[in-house]
Amino acid sequence: MRIALYNLTTTIAYGGVESFVWDLANQLHQRGHHVDIIAGHGARREQIQGVGVYTYPFIARDAFRVIPGFRRAYAERKLLERLSMAPRGIAQLVRGAYDIIHIQKPYDLLPALIAARLSRAKVVLGCHGEDFYWGDRWLATHVDGAVSCSAFNADTVKRRYPIDIDVVYNGIDTTQFYPDASVTLDAPPLRFLFVGRLQPWKGVDTAIRALALVEHATLTVAGDGVHRATLETLVDELHLRDRVTFLGSVERSNIATIMRTHHV
Repeated sequence: MRIALYNLTTTIAYGGVESFVWDLANQLHQRGHHVDIIAGHGARREQIQGVGVYTYPFIARDAFRVIPGFRRAYAERKLLERLSMAPRGIAQLVRGAYDIIHIQKPYDLLPALIAARLSRAKVVLGCHGEDFYWGDRWLATHVDGAVSCSAFNADTVKRRYPIDIDVVYNGIDTTQFYPDASVTLDAPPLRFLFVGRLQPWKGVDTAIRALALVEHATLTVAGDGVHRATLETLVDELHLRDRVTFLGSVERSNIATIMRTHHV
């Protein structure tokens, strides 16, 4: 099959959805499918033999903050960011004559459905969160299929969209991710690890506050983001500097090794 993985941030950011797209492209290609990634102009480029990567310019979401009423309208700014790439993205989706257009955010429903109408493609919506906006419910009813990485997320999305959603759990590369038999619970401290972008909704502040309520435990935070300064202030307020470590941005190739040195 010819498959398009359409997601603007795949080539401009490091995060769960972006890594998912690169890994999915690699695995689909290994299974004999023709796979193209369609995304925004950016610096992140994985080397995947045989996978096409098409990138196009877009208007960054923060540029729309100057529009009256959009300063706090985060979802709408993200939607406009995506739509700014849509004309060129749609052209590639039609030109590529794909069998499947797989999108990762509801923000891309409109360009994907337009491209599908102009071609033979089927649209699959990947659900990773709650990126809802006005008009998305109607658009979602026109997709050919939808998948979610967890039952919890699928239930959340079903409350918004009257569509069937199949739960397909994210795969694990067991050649990279496996336990270290020498890391046991016999001797304290219990080592907790968080990996991800430091955004307010990630809940790292909750983990830090919980750490203050228990003894003989540490927390390592691997990742960076806009919320880091706030989290470091919280650590100081709770007198946890000797138990919380901020690693900052970490190369993806090092994540598995770091995980093996922690308990949770």
